[in-house]
Amino acid sequence: MATRRGTWSSLELARLRELFPHTSPTRLARVLGRSVDSVRRRGAALFLGRQRSGEWSVEDDRQLREALGVHDLATVAILLGRPRDQIERRIAEVAAERRAGEWSDAELALLRRLHGTRTTAQLALALSREEHDVRARAAELCLGKDKAAAAGEGRLRMPRWTPAEVARLRQLYPRRENLEIARQLGRTVASVTNKASQLGLGKSAAALAAMGRRNVARRRR
Repeated sequence: MATRRGTWSSLELARLRELFPHTSPTRLARVLGRSVDSVRRRGAALFLGRQRSGEWSVEDDRQLREALGVHDLATVAILLGRPRDQIERRIAEVAAERRAGEWSDAELALLRRLHGTRTTAQLALALSREEHDVRARAAELCLGKDKAAAAGEGRLRMPRWTPAEVARLRQLYPRRENLEIARQLGRTVASVTNKASQLGLGKSAAALAAMGRRNVARRRR
């Protein structure tokens, strides 16, 4: 695919500002149709000049955790507006933290958002969890990884869908949540979603209403 050159449009810059802090330049280059070097330079320039000092806020930590694994230390320092030595010290502190027990809704949301593009080791650091804990929770949620992250862990791609699996997907998809379907078929949620899209499948109105009520109930807990 040919890459675009020249001046960045306001729409491209807005998209870059939104995605760059937590998306690798390689992945973002594919999304924007720009070269990796162009994305890296323009993204860093958008955040250059910010300066922060003092205690790390919750927002600082969130940005750090989302940047880990997709940007080098120099870029992370630019994104957070802090000297590199502060970034290194904070990463060491984050690495020393290890939570256990029940996962909060915020942790699960971060796991879902980052899982596809991070190795398990990077996720463990970002979430302050042990790798086995991250791996088990991701398996329970039927989360998958993109090609780059999977290759980084030596994982093989999932096998092709069989006619029997496709038939079962057609039967289940209109009335079941994707996570339930993924567990029944031994697939990731992303695999189920992508295949359903290819087949033009949709959820029934009753299923959508039920899922909406469950989502509201989860947020209120």
